[in-house]
Amino acid sequence: MLDVSEDARGEVFGNMLEISKKLAKVADAVDEYEKVEKRELKRLLKEVPKHGNPDLILAENSSKLEAAVEEALSQGKSALDVAVKVLEPLLGIKLNTFGKHGAAVVKALRNNVPVPLQPKAQFLIQMIETEADSDWLKSLKKYRDDQHYKNLGITPLRANGVGQSESPRMPGGQPVAQFLNVVYVNLFTFIMDFLAGAMYIKLYNGLGLMAEGQDLTKKFRLALENPPKSE
Repeated sequence: MLDVSEDARGEVFGNMLEISKKLAKVADAVDEYEKVEKRELKRLLKEVPKHGNPDLILAENSSKLEAAVEEALSQGKSALDVAVKVLEPLLGIKLNTFGKHGAAVVKALRNNVPVPLQPKAQFLIQMIETEADSDWLKSLKKYRDDQHYKNLGITPLRANGVGQSESPRMPGGQPVAQFLNVVYVNLFTFIMDFLAGAMYIKLYNGLGLMAEGQDLTKKFRLALENPPKSE
């Protein structure tokens, strides 16, 4: 369906496989965090009664939990960086990273897409610009950068002598497990739509995009489709 050479099609397919691997690693890190958090909270709840003080609250930072968060953030940012590489076999646009909220991608699309294809490129440009200010993308970039030079500031696990516990939270107050799931779902959706939008630019005329799904919470949820021919 793509108006590119066979070699370029192979590169596009290879790019999609690499993206799938990156997203799988993000999902694995999110799952690992949830498993470790449950295990650590259970352990802490068993530990408190041993001290014989019902008013005691144990608080414990876990390097295992922070490591899982860091892995999810790193692989998420890497998935975005790999996604933009699909533009090279499609349009000859070579980018190494997604950049700061996709600004470099938008600039490259505006300056390098041939004039006849510019109208089709507007969809992808608009999608990136719309998502640039989203909380999930800004948080992913911020926390991923922060972890290079400091700890993320996740609150500790807490448990008391009456069987109550508190899960770790991100600096903004959101439970870590919830934060990671929000990032993953949005990342997955965005990258799938990014690929669809990029390929749309080089689809043969007569092929287009359609929205799919029900009760969508995202603005974009797209699939490539060959529309029915007019009678």
